[in-house]
Amino acid sequence: SAVTGVWSNQIGFSWQGMPPDLQPLFGTIAVTHDYGQTVGWQFLQGRDFSRDFSTDTSSMVLNESAAKFIGFKNPVGEIIKKDNKEYKVIGVIRDMVMQSPYEPIQPTIFFLNYGWANQIFVRLSPQLSASEGLARVEKVFQKHNPASPFDYKFVDQEYAAKFSAEERVGKLASVFAGLAIFISCLGLFVLPHGPLAGQLPVPGGVFLGDFCRRRAGGGAGHAAHGELPGHPGGQPGPHPVAEDGVGTKLVSHTLRVLETLRVWRR
Repeated sequence: SAVTGVWSNQIGFSWQGMPPDLQPLFGTIAVTHDYGQTVGWQFLQGRDFSRDFSTDTSSMVLNESAAKFIGFKNPVGEIIKKDNKEYKVIGVIRDMVMQSPYEPIQPTIFFLNYGWANQIFVRLSPQLSASEGLARVEKVFQKHNPASPFDYKFVDQEYAAKFSAEERVGKLASVFAGLAIFISCLGLFVLPHGPLAGQLPVPGGVFLGDFCRRRAGGGAGHAAHGELPGHPGGQPGPHPVAEDGVGTKLVSHTLRVLETLRVWRR
């Protein structure tokens, strides 16, 4: 996996005290001995993989989220099985942002396995310029793999891309939310001002035109269910087609919604 992503997720882990019906899913990353030092692991407990311990091929390092999920009080030295093979926890590292910066850190387990290596991570010396450092790295790369093009990416640019993508999504969400509010307000504006306002029922059986007249200090109006002013029995008379051209379809739709609410209140 890249430093800015977790490409492998696996099940099949078990440990002492794990609930029998639990099927935990962990991010799994195979690393080499120098991976932690290169990416800047910060250890909360235990140690990094070391060439001084041949048994580290059967060891694992947990990130903080994985240690909390498993629930060991002191994870270092505990045994975790993966497909019936035992691994000993040798360290716990502070969580790193490897995926979306706006989502919880995924519980992740790091193994020592050179066979899975498919990317090379290089930390450039701060004493060299980026161009000079890349030139030196390319020279070594071409020496060992001359048939492949030298392709590289900067980790900080990959992180920046993650944040910019989330910012674009946030801005789009704000725009559409504002648009939805505007359309809602447009509907509220059309209802009391359109030529059909006197015939729009509101929940509880009071008609909108009558309600507006009451609020304005007009006549007593009619509060009977289904009765329109000037139309006994609640049967509205003919009304002119909307001439102001504002939200005719919206008014029709709102009429149906309000009528449904009025029937429901009954």
